[in-house]
Amino acid sequence: ECGVRLLQSSWGASEFSLRLNHGVGRSPFAPELSQFFVQLAFYDRIVAQTIVLIHLVGGLLILVGVLTRTASLVLCLLYFGYTLMYPLPLPILVCVCCASLALSDAGQHVTIQRLALPTRANHQSTPTH
Repeated sequence: ECGVRLLQSSWGASEFSLRLNHGVGRSPFAPELSQFFVQLAFYDRIVAQTIVLIHLVGGLLILVGVLTRTASLVLCLLYFGYTLMYPLPLPILVCVCCASLALSDAGQHVTIQRLALPTRANHQSTPTH
């Protein structure tokens, strides 16, 4: 959804540069980290297109259920960089959700089927009559 909204609003290099300059000016972090973000301004078009592409492809992969861990890890890293510039609650929440999805065990321990079935030890066989 975010990628589609970015495309509809024609989000691009100028918006990225504006947000980057505003974030670097208010960043509470070390000057070295701010310098890293300032260097991104030289590649504003490429970075802006990459951000839109990550949102579109990553969201689509998570929605379809293909490469969900990889897509959520990439989105987590994107939003982690965003929260370094703007430490706001919503980007932090998105970053934590994507990280938890990337680190999940893909339903090995918590599944709906396991919760719905009667509790029985795995080593016990089913009774036969």
